[in-house]
Amino acid sequence: MHVQARAKTWHCSFASEATRAAGAELALLPKKGTYELYYNRDAGVLSCDDQEIDASLLRLATTKLRVRAVKMLTPGRSTTASGMAVTPPLDSTATGGETLHYTLKVERVR
Repeated sequence: MHVQARAKTWHCSFASEATRAAGAELALLPKKGTYELYYNRDAGVLSCDDQEIDASLLRLATTKLRVRAVKMLTPGRSTTASGMAVTPPLDSTATGGETLHYTLKVERVR
């Protein structure tokens, strides 16, 4: 059986909270020795004509930032981690997905 591929287009716009000069409200959640990065607001970072897209953007993304490295920081020191988190589409028949490229820097000030 051959299924014809199809494409869909939806209009999306970023929420003003996500694009302000101070940046989006992101948070780190410790889990199993690393941190997960997530968007820390009830409202989505993106508003789209299709609700499935809204719900999927910036779900939890496991980072390479180590909990131990953060806990061991002394005042004035910092640690960084960079990486990429790929989330497959919610629809199992779809192709593509979301790719999040991140660089995190945690600095201890006191």
